[in-house]
Amino acid sequence: MRAEEKLLKQIPIFETLNAVSLKKLAKVSTKEHFKKGTNIIREGELGDSLYIILEGEVEVVKGVKRAKKSFAFLKPFDFFGEMAILENNPRSATVIAKEHSVLLKLCKTDFEKLLVKHSHISLEIMKTMSARIRETDSSIIMDLKKKNKELKEAYSNLKTVQNELIKTEKLTTIGKVAGGIIHDLKNPLSVVKGYAQYIKQRKGLSEPVMHAATTILHVVNIILTMTQEVLEFSKDEYRLEKLPIKIDKLIQEISAISIKELEENKVKLTLNLKANCQCEIDPQKMRRVFFNIISNAQDAMLDGGKLTISTLLKDKRALIKFHDTGIGIDKDNLKKIFEPFFSKGKRKGIGLGMSITKRIVEEHNGEIDVQSIKGKETTVTVYLPVI
Repeated sequence: MRAEEKLLKQIPIFETLNAVSLKKLAKVSTKEHFKKGTNIIREGELGDSLYIILEGEVEVVKGVKRAKKSFAFLKPFDFFGEMAILENNPRSATVIAKEHSVLLKLCKTDFEKLLVKHSHISLEIMKTMSARIRETDSSIIMDLKKKNKELKEAYSNLKTVQNELIKTEKLTTIGKVAGGIIHDLKNPLSVVKGYAQYIKQRKGLSEPVMHAATTILHVVNIILTMTQEVLEFSKDEYRLEKLPIKIDKLIQEISAISIKELEENKVKLTLNLKANCQCEIDPQKMRRVFFNIISNAQDAMLDGGKLTISTLLKDKRALIKFHDTGIGIDKDNLKKIFEPFFSKGKRKGIGLGMSITKRIVEEHNGEIDVQSIKGKETTVTVYLPVI
């Protein structure tokens, strides 16, 4: 058996042929050499030959220039060009020699004569071609699935970028507004604050007057703090001045300040403080967190109710839990609760409270979680690392 016949015997579509058939097949085939980078066949041209790779490697591509896409790399004993010589259709792809390659070429006319004379060769070729088609279909399907996944990911990324741009635009706008507010309020608030301090320094004041002056100072400071935090939030920057603070004591202070307003709104406050630990926090900003959560709870109890604040030490973290018996939050709105400018059902505010709250907590390496049952209750839990 000659070298060409031995090579043909190793090719799957011819491996069942006997020596006589292989000899006849070798006679009608010619060996051709192609240098690296040479186009062996071109997409769109009429085909008249089947090629079998004896040595080297070829690349199957579709399209041209930037739109060109590689579909397969074929190596020795692979074949290509079979569809064109059987269907008389233009080539469906371009095949390029990736390295110096030696190919066995079977011309259409000689190949057809061979198939007529040897039906078993036809059967083997049909089996192989069927397998090749299934393999190609599978490859195309996998490629489409991959492209579909990439498109979904691209769309998701686009939506994320779009939302971030909208958020940035909103924050830029609120930053400009906040800057104007702070500038416009600075002088009148300074006057109010100055008079309140002056009143507190007077001797012989009655308790109601002293309480009124203290309340004025407290409210003025809250207003200044709120506007400054809105400005900081819009600029995406936060400066923390951390101190070791006893969490239970901080909650007691905040509760003492909040109790009067809660009672006026028929809200009963209960404390269950068992953390007995310290956290390194910015007390001013953490007060803002807790005041905001209490304010939200009060707003949720339109006809009064119960607010329970409890603390607990667990897994080296302080758990500060605020449980109210208010109107609750439905699942859809619960997902949006930390989004800037979301203020569903709020009596007051512009919807930045929980966004600011979440950011402050996270800046302290903490976490915040909200659980709610519509029409029944809401529980907000703040987790802070202890020292």
